[in-house]
Amino acid sequence: MFPGHEVLLILLSFFTEILGTLSGFGSSVLFVPAAVFLEEFKTVLVLTSMLHVFGNISKLFLFRGYLSIKTFLLLILPTVLFTGVGAWVVDLADPQLFRAAFGVVLILFSLLMFFRKKIESKINKSQAIVFSSISGFLTGFFGTGGAIRGVALFGLGLSAQSFIVTSAAIDIFGDVLRAGIYLKNGYLKSEHFFYLPIFIVITFLASWIGKIILKKITQKQFEKIVLLMIAVSGLIMLFS
Repeated sequence: MFPGHEVLLILLSFFTEILGTLSGFGSSVLFVPAAVFLEEFKTVLVLTSMLHVFGNISKLFLFRGYLSIKTFLLLILPTVLFTGVGAWVVDLADPQLFRAAFGVVLILFSLLMFFRKKIESKINKSQAIVFSSISGFLTGFFGTGGAIRGVALFGLGLSAQSFIVTSAAIDIFGDVLRAGIYLKNGYLKSEHFFYLPIFIVITFLASWIGKIILKKITQKQFEKIVLLMIAVSGLIMLFS
């Protein structure tokens, strides 16, 4: 790795965490594809999981009171279960085909919802569970799948604050699980431990900044940010 890449990775984690707060489904959409140019893939996986754990704890604290318990209970089990499955099979398959296929789906969905007029954007509970299961698997498999869960939460019509904290509450259990699996498999080397206390500080600061920005935008603007991030995630999956 080139000199100073650690500083770039820390700055990357900070700015993607702000964007992750605004989009409601975490920093990994942008962090993972950029971080792989700075660290090896398995190191990025475990660092992403730790970044998510700290970031979600910050969001749970800052957005407490907006949590949708009903949505949380509906989606938590399939998300965590399939996150574990995805994390266990990282070494067994090439993720590129999965990335390309889901990239196309995300792009089409975001375009459909962005340009819709009378098209109904709501989804039912069964569809939300399916999306969350896919999201969990993709998160465990190659470190980012929050955009798929964003589809589920978007379709359930949650407010911006509820969207963010409910996503964080669902995410944190899967992130703790996959972080444990990655650590057990030796993905985090001792020379990378210094990132962890830094991540604790920057995730709280970034989430706090994101909360301030959210107070200045409307629900419609938030929904457009979510759709934009879903489209970006799809493009990254398709072309990375």
